[in-house]
Amino acid sequence: MTSDPQPPLPAEAAAAEQYTAPTEAAPGAGENDTPTDHTSSYRSSSKLTISEEATLASSKRFKPPKFLKVIFETPFRTKNPTHGGHVEEATAWAMDAAGRGPLNQAGSYIGVAILRLATIDAGCDLPATCSNRVYGFKPSSMLTMASVITGVASALLMPFIGAIVDHTRHRKTVGVITAILVSAITGFQTTISLDTWFACLVLEMLGGFTLIMHFMAVMAYLPDLTEVEYELTHYPSRFNIC
Repeated sequence: MTSDPQPPLPAEAAAAEQYTAPTEAAPGAGENDTPTDHTSSYRSSSKLTISEEATLASSKRFKPPKFLKVIFETPFRTKNPTHGGHVEEATAWAMDAAGRGPLNQAGSYIGVAILRLATIDAGCDLPATCSNRVYGFKPSSMLTMASVITGVASALLMPFIGAIVDHTRHRKTVGVITAILVSAITGFQTTISLDTWFACLVLEMLGGFTLIMHFMAVMAYLPDLTEVEYELTHYPSRFNIC
């Protein structure tokens, strides 16, 4: 009589079977022995991280064409310093870091434009010497007021958004939606003029808040890339180069 075939193991069980328990040091081994592998003092096991398990268990239903991966992903691929492989979440993190840079710089130029246009709308030449008010505020106080509103809103709402990111399955959804919103807001702000500067100021506050939400969702992925301290310091250093 033949036994029934065993069902395939899920990704977590397969990862557990691949795990090899670390061997204990032999009694009497010297305490000053230097390990031959520079990562042996950091890695305590070969257990897969959450991101590595997600990569292996992915259905690849939305796999992009190969030529698009070569064009857009190759410059941002970051090798794991231990096994030399690529984790898709690490590549995505590097691409996101490269995209956030221009968005941050765009805010600097938009802020200067808002300050100058508000001064003109108030009927003054220089913001520092303008005592007139527009929309109830001095032109020189516009950016300060916007920063205060964004900061207070973030302080009040980020704990709730952080709970959604950390304790629900909507982390990726928050990251995608906020990325689209920030990009759309920045694109609309390119139409800034004497007639639209106040609308751009309101969008600047909304965009700043949305960018903080996006950064929170992105940072939640960072500890999942690896459980090894040496690798965790390697990834952000490469991301900052991007």
